[in-house]
Amino acid sequence: MTSWAIVVDVYYLPPMTIKENESSVDFARRVKAVIAKQGGFVDLEWDGGLKRALPKEDFKQKEQRKFYEMLKTE
Repeated sequence: MTSWAIVVDVYYLPPMTIKENESSVDFARRVKAVIAKQGGFVDLEWDGGLKRALPKEDFKQKEQRKFYEMLKTE
């Protein structure tokens, strides 16, 4: 029988509220930056668009080619 677990760190950040004259987008970016800093992640400007749309076929083929080149042996 195999047993395994995923060990993670859980951080509880203080509540954040939107500042006066701060747009919802700016607020979301500010919260994202705090989360990234606490977790030790890179704060990327990414809107999550790949969740809503499929990548272009040429992009997919390019990535598959790079992966193939990495795996192939001579």
